[in-house]
Amino acid sequence: MNNPLMSMGRDLPDYSAIKAEHIAPAIETLLSRTQTALDKALDQSTPATWEDLITPLESATEELGRAWGVINHLNSVADNPEFRKAHASMLPKVTAFWSSFAQNLVLFNRYRELHTSINFGSLDRSQKRVIENSLRSRTS
Repeated sequence: MNNPLMSMGRDLPDYSAIKAEHIAPAIETLLSRTQTALDKALDQSTPATWEDLITPLESATEELGRAWGVINHLNSVADNPEFRKAHASMLPKVTAFWSSFAQNLVLFNRYRELHTSINFGSLDRSQKRVIENSLRSRTS
């Protein structure tokens, strides 16, 4: 199935092409990809570098977040029973993922590992800020 939620990349979504039947397959796939990226980030054998730890994780979470944002928008403005049902069926899974992601102590420790490593000094200012903000938001 050609799924517009899976092919939008960073372009503007084609809202009119997105149907209720696209939601579950896209979100299941994106959750799987994001979980794979998270598992890799949590693996102690993954080097604590920007390229190995942060880039794959940010790419996967951005893709999931973008698709879910489009779905939420459509659920708000183009409400119909099929779309509402498809949205509701994925909501617990998406919520569970983001909750576990935000509270993941192992991930926090991996970010801290990068922050205290020699690699941190070679990061640019915005990359350092991402790490520092992640550490700060998890301790607040």
